Amino acid sequence: MCSSDLQETTGPHDIVVTDNKIDTVTTGCAIYFIGTYGTYIKGNSLSNSYLEGICLDGGCIGTYFAENEVSYCSKIGGLPGVSVDNGIYNIIDNNKVHNNGASGIKLVRTALGNIVVNNTCYDNSVNTFNVDNQRNDETAGILIRAQKVDAVDGDNIDGTGSNGNLVINNTIYGSHDAAINIDLNSETGSCSGNTVMYNKLVIKPQVHINSFTWYALY
Repeated sequence: MCSSDLQETTGPHDIVVTDNKIDTVTTGCAIYFIGTYGTYIKGNSLSNSYLEGICLDGGCIGTYFAENEVSYCSKIGGLPGVSVDNGIYNIIDNNKVHNNGASGIKLVRTALGNIVVNNTCYDNSVNTFNVDNQRNDETAGILIRAQKVDAVDGDNIDGTGSNGNLVINNTIYGSHDAAINIDLNSETGSCSGNTVMYNKLVIKPQVHINSFTWYALY
């Protein structure tokens, strides 16, 4: 590829969000980023939001999300506390994620090369039913999924698969369908090359694999 064929990333960047308390968000997420890169989010308390506590959406790159507490989010039901929805090279580190609607940390559609490390997730199955009163998802402390893209999002995100993610040294317990779930559930992509290792999992089943995925668990 010639240098003239390369496109520079032009999204919002170099954003710092630290030491905030965001509570009782009646519409949307507590924090929502789309297409950002080089973002630093640390030491925040996110709770009681209508949608996810935080959603990294539409191609977020290089986010460092660390030492935050995300709790009682997804009042609408069926959504996780932390969502990486089409994101690459993000780090989710040492967060406390608990009592959210459906799953703690979710890497979905096209999530590539993200690191989920040192987090504590528990009881993330408070409200698993969506607005249509249908159970929206299986719950997990950490969920990796190649999910079909909704028509409304077709121009912004894709569903080629969630691959090459590292899930390491997390602690997961309490109410979930599985501690860690790596799932296909897509008409357009699959999950592969994800590595799960050195986690403390106090749930049965510990790891549920329903995809073409190489993994190691110690």
